[in-house]
Amino acid sequence: MQLPFGLSAYSRANGRLPPVRLVNLYHEQAPTSTTGAVLLPRPGLQLEYDLGAPIRGLRRDDGVFNGDLFAVAGNKLFRGEDLVGLIEDDTFSVEWAYTVDGLWVASGGIVYQYDGTTLTPTAFPDSAPVISICDIDNFLFAVRQDTGTVYFRVPGDTTWNALDFFSAEREPDPAIAVRALADALYVFGTSSIESFGITGDVDQPAVRIEGLAISRGCKDRDSISKLDNTLFFTGEDNIDYRIDGVPQRISDHGIEERIEASDAVHAFSYSLSGHTFRIIRLDSETLGYDVATGQWHQLDWPVASGIYDGKRTYVSAGSAIHTLRDRPDDNGETFERIFTAVAATETVGACDAIEVTLSPGTSPIGSEPAILQMRWSDDQSRTWSDWKEAQTGFGGQYRKRVRYRRLGMIDAPGRVFEFRMTDPIEIRFSGVEMNPCLLYTSDAADDTPCV
Repeated sequence: MQLPFGLSAYSRANGRLPPVRLVNLYHEQAPTSTTGAVLLPRPGLQLEYDLGAPIRGLRRDDGVFNGDLFAVAGNKLFRGEDLVGLIEDDTFSVEWAYTVDGLWVASGGIVYQYDGTTLTPTAFPDSAPVISICDIDNFLFAVRQDTGTVYFRVPGDTTWNALDFFSAEREPDPAIAVRALADALYVFGTSSIESFGITGDVDQPAVRIEGLAISRGCKDRDSISKLDNTLFFTGEDNIDYRIDGVPQRISDHGIEERIEASDAVHAFSYSLSGHTFRIIRLDSETLGYDVATGQWHQLDWPVASGIYDGKRTYVSAGSAIHTLRDRPDDNGETFERIFTAVAATETVGACDAIEVTLSPGTSPIGSEPAILQMRWSDDQSRTWSDWKEAQTGFGGQYRKRVRYRRLGMIDAPGRVFEFRMTDPIEIRFSGVEMNPCLLYTSDAADDTPCV
């Protein structure tokens, strides 16, 4: 009997439902798999260099300053590994913009301009603190903190003009972020979102788009990310949304419960082999949403921020900058891959064996086989058995069957199985079957003994 395995991470404290764990794995449809789906591992981290202080933001664009990678670590702006200058430190991540006048960095309420040689703070009217910036068509837009005021700066201007502003005032809530998407500007508030069309007029570069005001606020400025040609954000109601005309809910109740328990939400995105992922970092965990499948998974990694430039994904972990690579470890450090399968039943029966369909025989030639661990729970994940181990085969044993035997009796409502691998090998999982040994007249029919 084929057992369904979890394709999306799920946990719900309210109601004490058994959790479905999917850690450092994501789901993909696979026509050649007997179950029609496979679980694939997340990419590994490869260290590029260390900047010596916690990294608060990354930026890289083709054609911008030779395509160099910019980073803010603590109160320092770096171009590659070279120090550009000092900026105001902040608990927020930095915000970036780029125009013909240079690279712009907002941190600690101040906007800095980098022209390729020097880094200079810019003065706002009334010394106003700035909470967010973005660019469209070489116009700069900046939100004045604790207000609905959005300043704009015309290409070629050398100062922020006190008269160059407009207001997002349909609702009285303060604006916390401004984001560009195609030819539209979105102003996110704590209880509303307003959209503006870009005119190109130096006197009035943005005009409110009537009928597109959204009565939905944003929980955290840093929860906003751009991917799949749209904007995603976490609402003030702890629901994760995709803006598609109106906000479309992409989270489930379990994800929302986890978001609600977190004070902050930080998001970034990356692409991998046709999958585009929205990553949200909460106070105590990191979750990934796969736009291709609409499924969520948990990520056990120290990544704080990241950018995808169309070719490569750069991520920060502490003070270090890494790239994401197709490798089964993080700079030589192994990480767990965990998934769940469930055997539901209303009767009493024997659980003689469990067989896991995976990619066997991929351990390096000459090394010991990798180990897949399994445990089970008969009380909805409240208590667990000890871990049992099975080998996945020496290098080249591509027909090896990975089985566990003598697993006792199973009765209603069923049994939850959890599988874990920590060995650094390339792996995929595509099925879990209960009692497959019943198909064989003897162990001699199988070239691999059961555990």
